[in-house]
Amino acid sequence: MTQPSPIADMSIAPLVEKLTQQRDHYAQLKQLADRQAALIAEGETEQLLGVLAQRQQLVDELGRLSEEIAPYRERWAQLSASLGDGDRQRVNALIESVEGLIEQIIEQDDRDRQQLQTAREQVGNQVKQVHHAGRAVNAYRAAPVAGPGARFTDRRG
Repeated sequence: MTQPSPIADMSIAPLVEKLTQQRDHYAQLKQLADRQAALIAEGETEQLLGVLAQRQQLVDELGRLSEEIAPYRERWAQLSASLGDGDRQRVNALIESVEGLIEQIIEQDDRDRQQLQTAREQVGNQVKQVHHAGRAVNAYRAAPVAGPGARFTDRRG
């Protein structure tokens, strides 16, 4: 007697549900990435930290979902072959949606990283200017001041 295939035991409904949750979480992450970009542009550091905390919660949840999807991913070739056309298209559409959102988030994060790097360099340059100005002031202050002695000398010295 033949054993049932482990693929046959895998229902598509939980996969669709998990992929839908994953897509929705990535959509929320994209919204937070957009909000993050706006806060960086506005220089709103405290609010930015709040957005980063929200993003971390979503990333943690996405990690959990990814673990739950892993058995399906490992057997995707077999599972896909066993699906009807409608289910296969539905799953592929969810996967494509997730991949598109991930790409958009990565692109936004790269732009934000560049903007933060530029801002950091500008602050560094300002700090250097302040440091150099402070050294000039200190050098001026440390210059010897003529004492109460003669201010003028004759030709003999």
